[in-house]
Amino acid sequence: MIRKNVLKITKGDYSICPNNKIKKFGRNKILTYLLTPRQDEMKNTFLQLLSKKEEEEFRVVELGCGPGWLSKSILETFPKAEVVALDGSKQMLEHAREKMEHFKSRVTFDLFRLEELDWIDPLDQQVDCFVSSLVIHHLDDEEKKEFFQRLYDALLPGGALIIADVMKANSKSLANYWADEWEKIVQEQSMELFGDLRGLDVFIKEKWNMYHFPDDPADKPSLLSDQLRWLEQAGFKGVDVSWLKAGHAIFGGYKE
Repeated sequence: MIRKNVLKITKGDYSICPNNKIKKFGRNKILTYLLTPRQDEMKNTFLQLLSKKEEEEFRVVELGCGPGWLSKSILETFPKAEVVALDGSKQMLEHAREKMEHFKSRVTFDLFRLEELDWIDPLDQQVDCFVSSLVIHHLDDEEKKEFFQRLYDALLPGGALIIADVMKANSKSLANYWADEWEKIVQEQSMELFGDLRGLDVFIKEKWNMYHFPDDPADKPSLLSDQLRWLEQAGFKGVDVSWLKAGHAIFGGYKE
């Protein structure tokens, strides 16, 4: 849930901003770009890890699509891909639907509850790739283990599970390092978007940095090493970490 005070950073006159991106971004795009460490790098990593050719036909399910930046990127890059975009918020699904209106023949939208897992049954053996960005940390350790196993079972042979998420730090010094790195990136991205530090100011005032303020009961990040092991135990091969910045990692594996 985006806090009201965070929404305030999207207001104002951006005509003199040094980065022209903001002139074409919608509000939700501005927020995700600002608060996510180097979202463009994350997007490019996802697209490469799909390991699909441009003209290949395949089906992707995004778990927790939010405003739809990842699903849209997949549809833009792979003209024969189909996407199922799932989210727990009707409002976010509407934002995503508007964003992907141009691709409506290749994308479907549906509500789901991440932790209930019954939404997996209709997808069994019909999915080439599961992808997710900044969602899985809402499951606890035991739920993640079961979740990885269910996704593995539902994938077609050759399929992939690719996850971007926040990680639990295994020491206070690492948590502080990630916290400082995240703050520095938000500072840079605020300057890029707005030409000032309004984004950083709200980031700090709203205690958005979970490595400084790990108090939200909805956040249940796990150690990266544990999650890699759980993927292997579920049956995934080629399990590895492909990108890591400010406590945000992209990792996953493949079904042979």
